[in-house]
Amino acid sequence: MSAFKLVIPMEIWADVLFFGVGPPAQEKAMAEHGRRELRDRRKIVVQVCRGWKKAAWKYLFIDPYLPTPQSLHQFTSILVSADKKWDDLRHSPHSLPGAYVRTLDLSHLCYEAKPVSASSSSSVSRLADIVHRPWMQSQLLCQLIPLVPSVETLVLPSGEGGLMLSRGIFLRALKESELSSNLKRLKGLGMLMNGVIDGRGVDPLVSLLEGLPALEELSVVGGGGVDMPPSDEFIENNPQPMLYLKNLQHLSLIGIRSSLLLQALIDSDLPELTSLHLTSYHSTEWDLTTPLLQKHGWKLKSLTFIHLPDFPQPALPFPENTLLICPSLESLQFETFPHNTPPSLSFFDPIPPPVPAETSVRPAPPPPPSKLRHVILPRPPNSKPATEGYKRLMSDLSHPSVLPSLSSLTFTKFNWVHSPNGGSGGASSAGTNGIIREWAIMLGKRGVVVLDGKNKPCPDLAEVGGKWLLAELVKRRTVSALVGRERRRRSVRSWDDSEQSEDGG
Repeated sequence: MSAFKLVIPMEIWADVLFFGVGPPAQEKAMAEHGRRELRDRRKIVVQVCRGWKKAAWKYLFIDPYLPTPQSLHQFTSILVSADKKWDDLRHSPHSLPGAYVRTLDLSHLCYEAKPVSASSSSSVSRLADIVHRPWMQSQLLCQLIPLVPSVETLVLPSGEGGLMLSRGIFLRALKESELSSNLKRLKGLGMLMNGVIDGRGVDPLVSLLEGLPALEELSVVGGGGVDMPPSDEFIENNPQPMLYLKNLQHLSLIGIRSSLLLQALIDSDLPELTSLHLTSYHSTEWDLTTPLLQKHGWKLKSLTFIHLPDFPQPALPFPENTLLICPSLESLQFETFPHNTPPSLSFFDPIPPPVPAETSVRPAPPPPPSKLRHVILPRPPNSKPATEGYKRLMSDLSHPSVLPSLSSLTFTKFNWVHSPNGGSGGASSAGTNGIIREWAIMLGKRGVVVLDGKNKPCPDLAEVGGKWLLAELVKRRTVSALVGRERRRRSVRSWDDSEQSEDGG
């Protein structure tokens, strides 16, 4: 009697391989060791058998891990060689494996200015020296971009390499490639020098964005206060074309005080914009960040202020009426505070400007209450003045009339300390951990949960005097259940009464 042999269809194996070695979720960026481990795992899977090789081959190229300039050079050489062997009779209009690539993340690349030694022992070492130069990376990517038409996420390296890739040659190659119609996320663009325009009088970055209709996320980094911003006269004399970025949802502008790109974004609609990361230069000369916030603030759901140690320091690092400019804001984050001083109560509970008597027939209605639900603050420093500023802010936020929709307060770069035996003794009540624990108890009275950098609430809150909080939660749930039960009972009674009236009629 022959043994029974179970044959699993290749379609099922393809699904199994996808969950095992497929690309990770874009929302959860993998650490470097995780990407390296996934790459090695994919290489092993490809070598198992011929059937698996065909199904798992594309996962080797769908999001390649390129940690060094040498790996970028090898990857480009593979795609160039494969493209030379490709012909139009294939089933795919683009050469493989280049058409498999969906994510091109170059953020791990490390650029070092290594001098080319004429006395090197081999041609390999001389090639390695040349490959480390940023201008060589620009040439490699100009060859690579046309071979990866399906890329949806492009992350450029930071530092000198990213600035080199933000020059006109690479930007022109990116705009003219088939990749431009599919690109959804573009991160790491560097602004070389404000006031640089092409023959049409258009900023190179603005010209690039004209050809990216599917863009959903954009990140641009400038030089901060080091760069000399263009004058108002220069911006007025060089109007930029309208940008039709109807899918743009996330925008990040770091260290850019004024530029033609900012003016173009102000003049454009951006109907889907909901998230903004911004370095605000409010109250400084040539500032265009505040007009940008005033133009698009009404549609924002999430706003992050990223403060840089620029010179000169602005007197007001962000507009005091931010919550009036952004009435739909639900999440607000401060990465750092200038001079480690948090904003005052007037920022979180702004008073609308008075309307002149000669222009108003009746008093203006009060603004609607803020919808802000989540506030994210940096960890309070150990200095006494900064701690006092945080204490005043926590005391103000403890009033229910301030930010009535507030539900959580998060401190970044901070983790709760757990006592080994539970309770509130020891390190859990000392230093910064003890201070924030007291704030958690105080804010808990109005239903606000204080979270650490891992989004975890204060441990053992009941043992440190928060038993009332647990009782209050139980009371609210009980009242809610009773109210819901009464509503259902009334709806059933009204339904029965209506049926009886119909029968009687």
